[in-house]
Amino acid sequence: MKKNLIEMEDAQKGVISSLEGGDFFRNKLSAMGISEGARIQKITGHFMGGPVLIKVRNAEIAVGRGMAEKIIVEVEESL
Repeated sequence: MKKNLIEMEDAQKGVISSLEGGDFFRNKLSAMGISEGARIQKITGHFMGGPVLIKVRNAEIAVGRGMAEKIIVEVEESL
């Protein structure tokens, strides 16, 4: 199932399937190690706004909500 980072539950894992933005957006994320095909885990997000904390390529990164809405993840199904 595909979800953006905002829609994912805390601690949920998956693989980035697409980045819905232009070249500047993609280049900015790429510089942080966030790219299509990368394994990702949402650590936490604030329900009232604020950044979303993720783990990607063994690094913890805070991503703004606007960017998080544009990062689409193929979520792993939990048992």
